[in-house]
Amino acid sequence: MTKKKEKTETREPEVRKKSVTLDLPCKLKKDEIVERKNDLLKKLDERDKVSLESKTVASNFRAQLKVLDNKITQIRSALRTDEEKRPTLCDQHYDWKKKTVTVYRADTGARVHERAMHKNETQKTVDEAVEDAKSKKATQKKSGDVLPMTRK
Repeated sequence: MTKKKEKTETREPEVRKKSVTLDLPCKLKKDEIVERKNDLLKKLDERDKVSLESKTVASNFRAQLKVLDNKITQIRSALRTDEEKRPTLCDQHYDWKKKTVTVYRADTGARVHERAMHKNETQKTVDEAVEDAKSKKATQKKSGDVLPMTRK
């Protein structure tokens, strides 16, 4: 006779417990509602401040880009045409008989342009009239022309 061995089974429990944390809806208390309102107002103020700052910064960057774009355009044009505009000393010649103003470059003597006199330029100033009279007398003395006699 053989004896049967009895098996002892150790079963694990069918229900296990484990603690976890989940985000679930919870009713706010009155003091929590007040706190959330204050938080919201602060965050809205912060957002407005950041939004305004971003617009200001963006505006500054746009202005800087515009300056750079203008300079790039000038340099490209200079390289394309082998010339650039620079402040250049010029002489304006007023011809009251023709009522024109002719502009000449002082460095090369080249004619830049000619235009009709503006209304305010058609009449000589007192200083210009005196200067013209003096230069006319000096020219006449050099050329040997006889000047009319004046009474003293």
